[in-house]
Amino acid sequence: MEEAYKPTSTPIDPNMKLRSAKEDFVVDNEMYERLVAILIYLSYSRPNIDFAMSLVSQFMHQPKEAHLQAAPKIV
Repeated sequence: MEEAYKPTSTPIDPNMKLRSAKEDFVVDNEMYERLVAILIYLSYSRPNIDFAMSLVSQFMHQPKEAHLQAAPKIV
């Protein structure tokens, strides 16, 4: 299934609330850590994603579904 990604003016929705919600499903830590590592690498050449990358990296120990959905949008 191919998704169409559109460019946005900001790397993350400013109204998005990322917090440790207990009702969300826990996702695969390894996959989430790899995705955040990619974002950290990209932030060296794209400093405009630093803030968004720091938001999603706060949840590396127990990522939930909402965090996993937010991270690819930054890329």
